[in-house]
Amino acid sequence: MSAQRCLAMVVVMSLISGTGFAGVIAVTNPSFEDPHQETFSEWSDATGWSTMNFHGLYPGISSQGTQSMYLAQGAWTSQSLALVGQPATNYTLVVDLKGNWDGDQGILTLDVGGVSRDKTFDLPKDVWTTCTLEWQPLGQVINPDSTMTITLSGVNTDILVDNVRLSSSPVPEPAALSLLGLALLGLLRRRA
Repeated sequence: MSAQRCLAMVVVMSLISGTGFAGVIAVTNPSFEDPHQETFSEWSDATGWSTMNFHGLYPGISSQGTQSMYLAQGAWTSQSLALVGQPATNYTLVVDLKGNWDGDQGILTLDVGGVSRDKTFDLPKDVWTTCTLEWQPLGQVINPDSTMTITLSGVNTDILVDNVRLSSSPVPEPAALSLLGLALLGLLRRRA
């Protein structure tokens, strides 16, 4: 085996071992389908979600499925999950939101091990909008035994929430990236 092939195999194996976990994270009842409601039910809770202030499950109005969660002014809903991945993991929260009035705003919040990120979205009236929040550790050390919490709310507005998705991707380790750079320099130098 040539030196170049050996070096390439070392680099690939280093990158594979340093990538960590990536993939979809299971959210309980992501489309608020359970329990199913025949008519709008005030104060009804969705399985797996903790909700405060005026809210309800709204049948017949959904971006996907058969019903969504209605959150009135000042209401919010949240779900806590076990932390998935390594301390150096990026997370992506994607949620469909719908405003009831012009000027409605929705807020997505993701707290990972006590480090919280949030983003506010302007929502057009009566249109489902797919909203995305990227969570990155930004050099902060996260305890792998901690939890993460998704919180969905509106800003002094009434909103509908549906189709919650959460995924993770590893943050490349600096050592693996450095090794890749050195290998590429070595290969370029050898060819020159």
